[in-house]
Amino acid sequence: MDQFIPRLKDEYTSFPPGLIFSYSNLGMGLMGHMVEKVSETRFEDYMRVSVLGPIGMHHSSFVLESDLEGLYAKGYYQEKEQEQFLLRDMAAGSMYSSVVDLSRFLQMVFADGMAGENRILERETLSEMLSVQNKGIPLDIDLQVGLNWMIAEKKGMGTVIGHNGGITTFFSTMAAVPEERLGVIVLTNCAEGSIAIAEICELALDALFEAKTGRAVPAPAKPEDKIVLASDELERCQGYYDTQLGFMTIAPKGERLLARIRDGSFVFTPRKDGTFTVKYLLWGFIPVEIPVFEDMAVAFRDIGGNRVLTVVKDGLHGFMGVRIDPVAIPSAWRDRLGRFENIGNEEEGISIKAVEIYLDYGFLLADVTLVTLEENVFTVALQGINDSEAVVMALGRNRGNTFTVTGNPEDPVLHAYGCDFKPAKRL
Repeated sequence: MDQFIPRLKDEYTSFPPGLIFSYSNLGMGLMGHMVEKVSETRFEDYMRVSVLGPIGMHHSSFVLESDLEGLYAKGYYQEKEQEQFLLRDMAAGSMYSSVVDLSRFLQMVFADGMAGENRILERETLSEMLSVQNKGIPLDIDLQVGLNWMIAEKKGMGTVIGHNGGITTFFSTMAAVPEERLGVIVLTNCAEGSIAIAEICELALDALFEAKTGRAVPAPAKPEDKIVLASDELERCQGYYDTQLGFMTIAPKGERLLARIRDGSFVFTPRKDGTFTVKYLLWGFIPVEIPVFEDMAVAFRDIGGNRVLTVVKDGLHGFMGVRIDPVAIPSAWRDRLGRFENIGNEEEGISIKAVEIYLDYGFLLADVTLVTLEENVFTVALQGINDSEAVVMALGRNRGNTFTVTGNPEDPVLHAYGCDFKPAKRL
């Protein structure tokens, strides 16, 4: 972090405060760095002495110490063991822990900041952490965020707090009902388990809640019957969208909407409640059921002058994307279309291998090749600000990033996502 922080002085903030929620690992990394500077102690040492030890989390650490190595699970992908790596932003997601130790953390939360005789957090501090911090932000819609806690109101259960995270082969989720002092923690050491743990956690918390209170958690409402929308209502939804899945085109097709992204197509079918069911199109034309879509839907809403695509689950709407329109493309950016390859600043375990810039649909688009366990490509739209700078259009996490070009036109360097890229050599 000491080496990285000086590089931030020339960076822009993506959005003004209070516009939209955008989770930041870097933000957590900087807070961990501040802990080091204020305490004059390494972050991992401070956490062990001041937090983990007093809570009783004796098998947890931010570095893999020798006494923990024998307990450390191996990570798997497609039934093959994968090599592990360290994160730069240690405070954002580098803790080695277990379900038992994390349960002790939840016990501290339930005890208003106390762990046995040890006061870990002041009662007022913990209360503020569990209070909604993003009230009055229209684009956050139904998302409620505390100080690093996600907060939701679940019908029949009340306030549920939680957090999740993951990196390549290790994923975790935690959810709790503070009023009933009930919590569930689920960990997995395989990439394939990353989707399952959320459902396992929810089912377990529902069962625990019913066992303790005798009150059953109401089942999610059944989807409303499908309806036929007027053609003009479907046309209001069409356009180009930047979404969590990447650049998407949406257009009417008969009585439904057809959505296309780089590597796939989906069909959205309207329902009476104003939402749309989602089905994946195998080979681009055969609708198939995908488990992750069974209990969710999408919807279109107008918020703050934006046409917003939302994901809907249990009646709650979350930001998924926003409609964008083509903008003028500076000639300098038209002249540098092509593939740019990373010139050696990949992070261990996670890297951006290449960026390919091209024109399509009237947009300046960029295919970004991200390498983790395998290569994945996501597409974003760029808005040229001047001859040397362009920003990723749209809103939310990983949007608003700046692409900067330096050097002479014959030998340019593209700087994006904290990496440097040069034009690919032609063979």
